[in-house]
Amino acid sequence: MLIESKVNSLKIKTFQWVIQLLLVFPATVFGQAEYTEIGAATYRYWGFKLYEASFASTCDVGPGETDDTRKAAWDPACGYRLTLRYSRTFTPEDFSKSSTQMLRRILESGYQNIEDDFNLFSTYFEKVESGDSYTLIHTPNRGISLYLNGEKKGEVQSPEFSKAYFSIWLSEEGIDDDNALKLLGVRS
Repeated sequence: MLIESKVNSLKIKTFQWVIQLLLVFPATVFGQAEYTEIGAATYRYWGFKLYEASFASTCDVGPGETDDTRKAAWDPACGYRLTLRYSRTFTPEDFSKSSTQMLRRILESGYQNIEDDFNLFSTYFEKVESGDSYTLIHTPNRGISLYLNGEKKGEVQSPEFSKAYFSIWLSEEGIDDDNALKLLGVRS
């Protein structure tokens, strides 16, 4: 009886310690970071809404001049989150094809440097329907993770690939420069 009482007391103390730890370090206990929303944009094709995007950072990327903001928006020491909320159905093949086209256009001959990483990343794509969302997380000095509706689908440990993949939405040569500036908080 005495041993059982001590074991229960130890369990309670351990539980209390874990709760206190979570209260003191809520965002970092599980490798997560505090993100600040930077901007948002709606992507359309021929007037039809495809998806809404929102961009957030763990660093202060605040709006500024276009060139300064673009440079500040990719600090390798910062974490980034890009969430895409879909209004239409897309297949894994749709994602793979459009991503390949964009990366080849943005990187030109540099695409070969990230091709193996992209081939791995593309295996994580799944079919999405209206209401589903993909979230891309860049972790400093690590790489990129892909989540579907909050469930982690995979990770590529390559900061170079992560930067290249985020450039689809954030770079001047990406999908839509006006929307890139909205995501970066330069335009509303």
